[in-house]
Amino acid sequence: MSEGADTALMEHNRNMEALFKISCSLAQCLGRPELMDRTLLEILKTTEIAAVGIFLLDEKKNHFILSTSKGTKGEFAGWVESMPATEAFSMQMALQGETLLVRDATLEPNLVRMGLNQEGLRSLAAIPMKAKGKVIGMICAASLGSREFNEQDMRLFTIISNQIAVAIEYGQLSELTAQNAHVDDLTGLYNKRYLEAEIDRMFACATGSEHRPMSIIKMAVDRLSELNDSPRRQEGDAVLKELAKIIKLQIRGYDIAARWGGDVFILLLPETGSEHALKIGKRINSEVKKCRAVTDGMEMAVSLSMGIASYPIHARDATELLKAADKALSVAKRAGGDKIFSATPLVCLEDGALASVRSSDGFQ
Repeated sequence: MSEGADTALMEHNRNMEALFKISCSLAQCLGRPELMDRTLLEILKTTEIAAVGIFLLDEKKNHFILSTSKGTKGEFAGWVESMPATEAFSMQMALQGETLLVRDATLEPNLVRMGLNQEGLRSLAAIPMKAKGKVIGMICAASLGSREFNEQDMRLFTIISNQIAVAIEYGQLSELTAQNAHVDDLTGLYNKRYLEAEIDRMFACATGSEHRPMSIIKMAVDRLSELNDSPRRQEGDAVLKELAKIIKLQIRGYDIAARWGGDVFILLLPETGSEHALKIGKRINSEVKKCRAVTDGMEMAVSLSMGIASYPIHARDATELLKAADKALSVAKRAGGDKIFSATPLVCLEDGALASVRSSDGFQ
């Protein structure tokens, strides 16, 4: 066997070994980050390239988001972590389902702007990832020196990109199925089952060595029964849907909003003391008051009653925290509604009047 044929056989065997290991990772149903990390490490080891990254397409923003990368510095990864699909030629071609091969990136203005040459990278291969004929991302591989990506390289990249695309599609479907099991059908917020599991997880984080604060706001729509008892019950459902929209707009990305049942909602607010929770509650109620419901041909103003409880000042565990918020909500409702009460000692917090609240209650 000639030296060239022997080298080609060794390269083929390396590629097959890499594909086998990647397939094993897929078969083990690993989480997406771990799957991608293992895949990139196998690509680096097998092809002897310097850097590789996987970009996923965010269709809403029309951006390619860097999911994971190996072989690049943190600064470079940060620079390209979210790029418009029209920003670079490689991304435009990926959208069209075409592979891009660049032997000298220093001659491509778009790649120079991305900082590829500052990383010392010279040659680039960008391969689209497709699922059911639709582009969902791309793999980018780069080398330090000028390199011709040969047929073996491209075959390997194409097979890997197809495998990852199928795994991602399956993972997204599984995530969607799991999410739907935890979502309230009417409002689109999380349901009670999910919130009960999440509060335990969140409380475990809060009660770590640093005892980070967390708060709960339990809220109910005032006089919703007047709508539900009327022939126009759908008006009550419309109010709940609108409330859910308002809550989503007023909370932070890491807060959790759930429909507890009926007209009752709960917010889980990590890293949040009572005073900040009050601000969030007041902001939500202020927006809710702009809503109008109709019953018996008459407009009805909408408002909320709220109860706030915070760790560590009102409770030692998740069960106590929920009970404290529930008691505060009950007092707010008995006081006529459209009020916010803090957990024991219960103090009415109308109009932000905090003078009678001691600092130990979480309000300064």
